[in-house]
Parts: sequence; structure tokens; C-alpha cells
Amino acid sequence: MIETPRLRLRPPREVGWVLARSHWGKGFAREAAQAALDHALGRLRWPRAISLIHPDNARSIRVAEGLGERLEGETVVRGGPVRVYAITAEEWARLARVAGRTL
Repeated sequence: MIETPRLRLRPPREVGWVLARSHWGKGFAREAAQAALDHALGRLRWPRAISLIHPDNARSIRVAEGLGERLEGETVVRGGPVRVYAITAEEWARLARVAGRTL
């Protein structure tokens, strides 16, 4: 359970990524997360998406920030700390237009 009042008010929809270590640093996480966000915020019309990232996971934090997600806060999930990164559908659509992508 996500233990923050803000997240309980609006049930979060999460986009996440996990890659084998041998594939780190090749851009696959960003490419897959971008495709997932295009689908979720574009086709499925989610109003917003979150990513829950361990505070020590600098690579995933860079992916989230590179995609335009912003740090909203920190919480505890299953007894461990996570940072909550989020982006709205409106923010994602604006970034897609700037990049010349269609959703």
C-alpha cells in the first residue's frame, strides 16, 4: 500500500521499468518508458502517471526526469523508501509536440 494521503486521494497509475544489468546504459529503459507513457497518457487517456523509484537508483531517476516526470515527494512502499515522480497527460502531450511526436 502506498502510504501518503495525496496518493490515496487519486489512485495512482504507475509506469515502471526493469532491465537486466547487461542492458543498462543503452537507452532501452527510456525508449520503453516513453512508449509506455505514450500509450498510457495518449491512447488510454490516463490523466497522470507516476513512477516509484528507490532514492538510490540514480539511473532510473535520470530516466524519469529525462521523460519530463517531476519529483512529487517521498513515501514508503512495502517497508522501503521510494520517490514519487509524476507527469500529467497535458505535460506529456506538450513535450510530445515539442519533440515532434504524435500520441
